[in-house]
Amino acid sequence: MGALRYHATASPDYVERHFAAGVTLEALQRAPAITFNQKDRLQHEWIRRTLGGSIAYPTHWLPSTQSFIDASLLGIGWGLNLAKMARAHLEAKRLVELIPGAVVDVPL
Repeated sequence: MGALRYHATASPDYVERHFAAGVTLEALQRAPAITFNQKDRLQHEWIRRTLGGSIAYPTHWLPSTQSFIDASLLGIGWGLNLAKMARAHLEAKRLVELIPGAVVDVPL
């Protein structure tokens, strides 16, 4: 059936503020994320796949995919945004990937 692709994104200002020295496990432990609900493990999965670790991090709970985009654009946090919803913002550089090309595909 395919898969849904997610990109770890944030606003350029957010990345500069929280990841000036790079996206590391230590930086992610301090940088607020955006999480859909208590069952949402996408951010944890991205961290595990991309950086090989499992950490706790501060988060904002936003149970809306549009809220993820809005919060990311406003610099409130970083989160896994659907490729389809983030594409235009990435192309316009209103959002940037935390680590370019590090995506999570969720099979349908």
